[in-house]
Amino acid sequence: MSKHYEQRKEANARWAAKKERFYMYLDPEDKEDFAAYAKAKGESLTAFLIRCAKAEMERNPIETPQEHF
Repeated sequence: MSKHYEQRKEANARWAAKKERFYMYLDPEDKEDFAAYAKAKGESLTAFLIRCAKAEMERNPIETPQEHF
């Protein structure tokens, strides 16, 4: 293998070590709709779903009681 291949493989492993996997089960029709929308917006399906989740959390935050010291 080339030196560049090994360097890329190591860099990918370092990146992956900082991430967690998350699996979803979707109806095929929903996945197709989501993927088509994401593609039209120039995003990957994963980026689209993450952006939607973050937007929902910003719009509707969960209010937790504040602890007083």
